[in-house]
Amino acid sequence: GALSGLSLSLPVPDGRSRAVPVTPANIAELRRRFPVLALLRRHGDRGHEDQELAALELVAQALEQSGVGFALVDPERDPELARELGEGPPGPPKWGQGHPWDPRNGDRDPLGP
Repeated sequence: GALSGLSLSLPVPDGRSRAVPVTPANIAELRRRFPVLALLRRHGDRGHEDQELAALELVAQALEQSGVGFALVDPERDPELARELGEGPPGPPKWGQGHPWDPRNGDRDPLGP
């Protein structure tokens, strides 16, 4: 395919935390620091959290030089900030205003097939 031959070299973990919880105190700094800021929802099932966080840290380390940052949003811990960032309460996604595409209207996921 079009992406064959491309690869991403994952670095050796250096122990620095790059996937940080987003808070009202640090959101402005994160937005200034990273041209692209990926906000990831922390979910209630924390059974695999250590493994997921370790993988995310490697990806964050690999992409940091490209200006991509990762922040974790916890709707249960800070529901007001989560709503401000477009995250609602836990559950299925709420489509509509503020979303770039809406499958209810026949829109296709821009990242999908």
